[in-house]
Amino acid sequence: MLVKLGKALDHKRISVAQLGDADKIPGLLGPRILLQKINYSTSNNVITVTITVTVNDNSYTATVEGLNNRHYRLRLAAEATLSAATQHLGDNAKFVTTEVQKILMAGQEAIVVLVSLNYEQDEEDLLGAALNKGDDLEATARATLDAVNRRLIVFQAE
Repeated sequence: MLVKLGKALDHKRISVAQLGDADKIPGLLGPRILLQKINYSTSNNVITVTITVTVNDNSYTATVEGLNNRHYRLRLAAEATLSAATQHLGDNAKFVTTEVQKILMAGQEAIVVLVSLNYEQDEEDLLGAALNKGDDLEATARATLDAVNRRLIVFQAE
């Protein structure tokens, strides 16, 4: 990364590591996927979550619906985010929400999301996190995009 920024590297002091099989999963190149908007509504015990993400000037929206309980609503936010991101990335990769957890770090609540990326016979786990600044669903969507965008950064660095 430093070499791309024009910095000279002392190869006696810095080891160079080759990053795995990043070239095996095409279609994940491009700018970061950004969260644009979250809408949700509840009726009886059902919540409908709509997430809109942007990439450059393109917007992608996905809506999911499910049981409105405190654990499942976070999963729905992650799934809607992945669905919107997949519209941009195409069918080359399949993302699955593996786990969504609230954790406490230094007195602050954070949302951690584990996403499984499946491509042909390969599977990779991606981890994302975001501080919860008062909106669980927004923090979950941001953590989900953090996981997905971590993979995008690896592709852009090559």
